[in-house]
Amino acid sequence: LPEGYNDSALFKRIMSDFDHFAQANNIVIDAVNNNQLSEATQVSGDTSRKYRTQLMKDLAELVVLEVQGGEQAAAEGRQSFNTAKTVLLTLLIFAVLISTLLAIVIARNLSRLLGGEPAYAVAIMGHIAAGNLSTEIKLRPGDNHSLLASLNIMNQQLKKTINEIMHGSESISVASNQIAQG
Repeated sequence: LPEGYNDSALFKRIMSDFDHFAQANNIVIDAVNNNQLSEATQVSGDTSRKYRTQLMKDLAELVVLEVQGGEQAAAEGRQSFNTAKTVLLTLLIFAVLISTLLAIVIARNLSRLLGGEPAYAVAIMGHIAAGNLSTEIKLRPGDNHSLLASLNIMNQQLKKTINEIMHGSESISVASNQIAQG
């Protein structure tokens, strides 16, 4: 039953009519048991019918109230569902936006740390590892701290060291030839 229903006028009327109907039926049963059929017929026809009819009307009114309460609860449920759906969709959109923003920030920071695209950095490392020290490394203006900047410094140092070794070996070769020629 709806909240507060026990205190309503309809509930009190239904209980009162039911009590009167039950009393009238008890009188009818007693009259039948005492073989007083005319009295049983009169009470059943007049008193019992009056309360039975009123009880049926009150119960019909109760059914209408129950249906209205169900419809109201359904409407409230739909409203709650729509509100929850809106909140969840808003949170989902917010989460997607935040995730996208974080992905962009992370990608920019990673690109800044690498000094360029990851594929380009890998390609440069492959050239240097293969011994191709003539590979030009393209740096962004002012880039002195990225991975590519460090690779460029390493490449320049390797070139310098190899040139010094080659120059030193040439000097040794010339000196060896001079010693051998006497």
